[in-house]
Amino acid sequence: MGSELIFEIGKVEGEEARALGYTNVYSPELDVSRDPRWGRVLSTYGEDPYLVGKLGEAMVRGLQGAHVVSTVKHFAVYSVPKGGRDGHNRTDPQATPREVYTMHLPPFEAAIKSRRAWSDELV
Repeated sequence: MGSELIFEIGKVEGEEARALGYTNVYSPELDVSRDPRWGRVLSTYGEDPYLVGKLGEAMVRGLQGAHVVSTVKHFAVYSVPKGGRDGHNRTDPQATPREVYTMHLPPFEAAIKSRRAWSDELV
């Protein structure tokens, strides 16, 4: 599925961060991207919450294996841009509870519960 490669990427990122004196990395980005017009689509793991969660778990494991705190970001519904835009009116507050619970929260739950992302600050 590619999670081995993402783990290795996280491991290298973690080792490089430690070498530079960092103790915290704002990664992985667990936004589920569903609108290709959004400017951050390329930095996400995709549109499938299961895949995003699995790859996010692997990144957390790689980073924290190098003793770097993983701060998952950006937290749910950040990736629901209104018309694909960023800015003050970018997120549509009309996301349904079902969409939030089935599409946007599962990747964060996976990274926090199963891989125990060390940071409690969700950025």
